[in-house]
Amino acid sequence: MSLAGMEFKYSTLASICELFAGHDLIKGRGITVYFGKMPENWSAGLPVIRMVPTSDTYERGGLGKAVDSALPMKPGAPSELVTASAIWTRGAGFDLVLYPSAIQNIEELISLSALALEDIEGVSGNYQIESGHHELRDLYQTESDCYVMNCRIVEPIYKLQRRTIAGGIDITTTPRGLP
Repeated sequence: MSLAGMEFKYSTLASICELFAGHDLIKGRGITVYFGKMPENWSAGLPVIRMVPTSDTYERGGLGKAVDSALPMKPGAPSELVTASAIWTRGAGFDLVLYPSAIQNIEELISLSALALEDIEGVSGNYQIESGHHELRDLYQTESDCYVMNCRIVEPIYKLQRRTIAGGIDITTTPRGLP
């Protein structure tokens, strides 16, 4: 894990979904991407991918030591001199639900989704496609069926402190007032 690639703007699943929706492989093929619930007025004739949050895991620890850097203390704020340490690691679980159409079949959607995830999250190696399964209607596969890819993105939860505070106060062990 490195602070160099840390980007507060893309630290939630909804923001990762925005990146995924804007990826050339997804956008260029006319695939519509939704986060969470499918809208009532969606077009069943077009390929659709829905990112649905599932369950998360948390692990104590992360980056082994504190790192001094210049980062914003909160999203959208100007950068400050801070000391950052990752105290938790979140494994954010989500499903990519792929709805095929006459334009893109399920197999193409699987490939495009895997390649887009690799481009977005693969550099840091912090994502995993854990499994996938067909959601069949009437016990046989048709054009209206969907495919569910179970995924997980691992993101550190950083504790940021202004460097002057993080430096702390010098504590002396010499008793005062004694001869």
